[in-house]
Amino acid sequence: MSPPPEEVQRLIERCRMEKKQLILGCDANAHHKVWGSTDINHRGEDLLDFLFSSNIEIVNVGNSPTFMNAIRREVIDLTLATPFIAGMVKNWGVSEEPSMSDHMAIEFNVEATASADVECRIPRKTDWELYIAHISFDLKGLKYNISSNEDLENASAHFTSCLKRAFENNCPLRKKTISRDVPWWNNHLENLKKTSRKAFNKAKREGSWNAYRLALTNYNKEVRKAKRQSWRSFCEGIDKTAPAARLQKVLSKDHFNPIGQIKPCGEFTNDPQESLKAPLETHFPGSRQITSEDGAPAGEVYNLTRWDSQKAGRLFTPERIEWAIKSFQPFKSACMDGLFPAMLQKDVEVLIDPITELFKASFTRGYIPKSWREARVVFIPKEGRKGSRSLNPIDPYASPPFS
Repeated sequence: MSPPPEEVQRLIERCRMEKKQLILGCDANAHHKVWGSTDINHRGEDLLDFLFSSNIEIVNVGNSPTFMNAIRREVIDLTLATPFIAGMVKNWGVSEEPSMSDHMAIEFNVEATASADVECRIPRKTDWELYIAHISFDLKGLKYNISSNEDLENASAHFTSCLKRAFENNCPLRKKTISRDVPWWNNHLENLKKTSRKAFNKAKREGSWNAYRLALTNYNKEVRKAKRQSWRSFCEGIDKTAPAARLQKVLSKDHFNPIGQIKPCGEFTNDPQESLKAPLETHFPGSRQITSEDGAPAGEVYNLTRWDSQKAGRLFTPERIEWAIKSFQPFKSACMDGLFPAMLQKDVEVLIDPITELFKASFTRGYIPKSWREARVVFIPKEGRKGSRSLNPIDPYASPPFS
């Protein structure tokens, strides 16, 4: 069959129809002097004709062999690209480093306008002394005058904004770095890699490939062994909900979890919409999606009775609230309102009075501010069961933030 395969032809045609750019690296196994091969064969001629007719450019530079073993050296690995992005490919070349394969590694840069760096705030690097000073200036001695649901909404929004503003002012944005270290790599593998590299360089100079093959086989065997051991150790160490949730995210990296049928009341649901509603009605009866139109009834005034005040005073004491705040892990991820426990724990002596006042007002009025009502959960199914009660609601913010 003449190259390229039908799948590649469909890919190139789709990119052309949708006006998308494409960079394609391939082991063409085709020879032509246009891309540096020592000779020309039928596959090379057919591939070159297709590339010309499809307006696909060959990015290869020079004639350094991309395939090398004890028998032959040849250029059979191609880098292909659509014309627009082909002009952005710079510094194309065949790496001198051993790739642990018969095919050499190919390196190049794509010089394009880079997207903005991803930035985030790292809570553990907050200047907590300045944060406390900021909070004390804004909230120390503050008393909220709450006589309506609208007042309660405004007071809770003010309290939240003060904490967020203090945090953002004293925890600057930092560039997010991604560690490329792998847990299974070790010094033994590093030494085997160096041995393979030396054997490869010696084979190129002297033409003796047996030692390189043995070194490469041993290296690949130890890499596979280290990966298996690391994965087994990782799985055996999972004994809590948060690590299990992270594992579930890793195993579903495509971020596509199809919504299946569930059986809430003896019958299976008919469509995805019903499948979404059933677990909400089971675990959170009476809940509904919050919209931008939701808010507090404006102008409503409530006459607080002595009984209401006494009961709220018994339930919401500063000691109880302080104990509850300190019971959380400090750097548990922020919820929908952007607050995480450390923001309350670092200056709890100043914050305890306004928090107590907000809780008492919410209880006595029988009204919960909108920001307190927002929640997001992920339902994890139990294996082999379809009922809506078999879905466990898990807080997706249970894992710690950037540490």
